[in-house]
Amino acid sequence: MTDKKLFKIVARHTRSPSSIWREELVELLGAKPRRLSQWCELGLWGLIHCVHSDIDQKIRSDAIIRVISQASTKNATERALAQSIDFPPMPFTFMQSQPGQFFSALANVFEWRGDAQVMTLSNLGLDLGLSLRSIGEPCLLGVVDDTPRLCSFWLSLLPTDHLVRPELEQFDSLSSLFDLPVSAQYLCIDSRNNLFYC
Repeated sequence: MTDKKLFKIVARHTRSPSSIWREELVELLGAKPRRLSQWCELGLWGLIHCVHSDIDQKIRSDAIIRVISQASTKNATERALAQSIDFPPMPFTFMQSQPGQFFSALANVFEWRGDAQVMTLSNLGLDLGLSLRSIGEPCLLGVVDDTPRLCSFWLSLLPTDHLVRPELEQFDSLSSLFDLPVSAQYLCIDSRNNLFYC
């Protein structure tokens, strides 16, 4: 496999939100989040769990963050559009329709000032491979959605040239990325931007 890109899996969070995930978020933050959409709150909930599973338990201030979403803040946007039929939407309703509010909240919690993107992907495997290929620094990769189901899956990745095991298994879909076996230590992107783990 030539021209491959390797990432070491440093930490992960793959647990689905329970019925008390919001209470868990308040406990993790030490306070109730204010004026954030459900999508932003979900993102924080999963990311903080991922960070807490890392031995360092912190986010580098310059860490790269990539959030993948099928719908992003669709629910909040629809509420804002419904309000705007007769009048401009309420300010906080409009703010909740902006996915960038997630990164603002993250900066407040972790004093993070890095590069970030929310990506709505059509070809999940190929587009994800292309995005990761351009990353040369520690990265937090998340899949966050609040429709049609709640999910906030996260991986903490470290670019590396060192691979200790040659066996690679190709991913069939993006969802399998977060069903990695506990023994998986690396992600690999080949020259065609196909995803593998080993």
